[in-house]
Amino acid sequence: MFCPLNGRHRLIEIAPGLWQCPKCGFGPTIDGSFPFWAISCVDIVDHEAEALAIKYDCRLDAYVSSCLRWIVDEEGKVLPGTVDEDLLEYISTKAEKGGSPLPAIYQTNEGPRPRLRQLAWESHLGPKVL
Repeated sequence: MFCPLNGRHRLIEIAPGLWQCPKCGFGPTIDGSFPFWAISCVDIVDHEAEALAIKYDCRLDAYVSSCLRWIVDEEGKVLPGTVDEDLLEYISTKAEKGGSPLPAIYQTNEGPRPRLRQLAWESHLGPKVL
């Protein structure tokens, strides 16, 4: 599946039904600073796509859940300018985080951080913070 924000990027399925972009959805990198975000519950009918998007907002120290919609072409890539987002809720408590499809975050203070595509993902749902 292609990234809804950049049609040149391919998403990685980090858990069953949970997709994250290895380039623009994996937080700060040497290429720039991007938010941590992931999508789930993806539904594509004809050329219209819809998904539940969850991203981390460092200013709020909370996750933000929204409904993300976009139009795809014949290859499944996003048509520029078609992405639309509606806020659903804020996710901040431990209980809310435990039941939500959160993006993977790699936290370390030692050495360079590997890219999302370099990490090995297990086939079962587990802790999202690495």
